[in-house]
Amino acid sequence: MGVVRRVILDESILLTEGEGKNKFKLWPGAESLIRTLSLSKTHIGISYEADYSDDKVSVLQRIATLYSIDCFILNDPISHVMSAWSINTEGGIVYLVSIKKEFLPKLSSYKWLLVVLNDGDESSYYTTDALQIQNLVELLLTICRLIKSSMGTNATIVGYLMKSSRMEDFQRGMQFLYVLLKMG
Repeated sequence: MGVVRRVILDESILLTEGEGKNKFKLWPGAESLIRTLSLSKTHIGISYEADYSDDKVSVLQRIATLYSIDCFILNDPISHVMSAWSINTEGGIVYLVSIKKEFLPKLSSYKWLLVVLNDGDESSYYTTDALQIQNLVELLLTICRLIKSSMGTNATIVGYLMKSSRMEDFQRGMQFLYVLLKMG
């Protein structure tokens, strides 16, 4: 697989049905996942199908705008990803999708690492091309393991899991340090 350079989050792991005037809301943990990936400077994209309602697409585009991430229509993801990120789409891309998605076999035909979120409600989807996780937090650990395996057996990775209330402070501090290093 190599180093993980980009992550595409399928809408099926981001949105759930809401109540009242909020027809759609974020899954628990989705906002934290997006924030953490954004702080890590990983390129992030959100994918959705072209035939979704305007309300759902509007919510997805608001999320994308809020976190400065890209949106891709899933009908032809290869060309959309290539044009948005100007990259070769083989390798380096992790695609996170819910097990409830109906076209999982089609997604595994791309040369991306398919990570399937199995929240326990559905029967297990098995393919040698896909990894399964049980909750959104496991995606971060999966990415860490992939990076470590691409670095070799002698690599040591040190991680720190901070409270979400400290993430913005850390980001501001890192931006300040980056400015200082660039000036020096």
